[in-house]
Amino acid sequence: MKKILKSLLRKTGYEIVCVKNYKKAAAESGKIIYPDWNKINYGCFNKIFDDWLNVDINPRTLGASNTLCLDLVKTHPFPDNYFEYAYTEDFIEHIAQHEQIFFLAEAARTMKKNGVLRISTPDLQKIINKHQPLTGSPAALKFYMEEYKLPAHICYLTRDSLESICLGAGFSSIRFLSYQQSGYSVFRNTDTRPGQQDTNIFAEIIK
Repeated sequence: MKKILKSLLRKTGYEIVCVKNYKKAAAESGKIIYPDWNKINYGCFNKIFDDWLNVDINPRTLGASNTLCLDLVKTHPFPDNYFEYAYTEDFIEHIAQHEQIFFLAEAARTMKKNGVLRISTPDLQKIINKHQPLTGSPAALKFYMEEYKLPAHICYLTRDSLESICLGAGFSSIRFLSYQQSGYSVFRNTDTRPGQQDTNIFAEIIK
């Protein structure tokens, strides 16, 4: 049926073509995008916040008007000094360290002065402590499978390493908090994984 329709349309001077989602195409084109929202949720997966721009590399988790398919380890298609607030939960441990640095530098570039990025990510030190003692092959293999292989985690951070990267990437200060604790009302209901409140870092980073 598709072949017949295409043939008929060609005879009339028309042709059926597949067009990517316009927002994804715009993001990939290198053009600057000016979103309608001043808050951005990085690596949102299926956690879509109202009144935020929600971005993820997996198009299957997107579809709402306030979502965008985007590779966050490439240059972000947003202007400098644009967002007031940003959030990411359990995203940066899924990318390599050099990609973490690049992502945070792009987040800093696109944040307004005094803008705030809240990060929730597993704490390497707490993850190691959870698996003690880590002596012998069985324990080490269990640690690898549970914390790296199965969840597809690549690079964990500690508080110290997160602070070093953020300050080096262009942010001015960092404050460590706890699950659903925040100095900003916009973040008070953003953390969604209570089962990780004892093993995650919760930080608010100021540009």
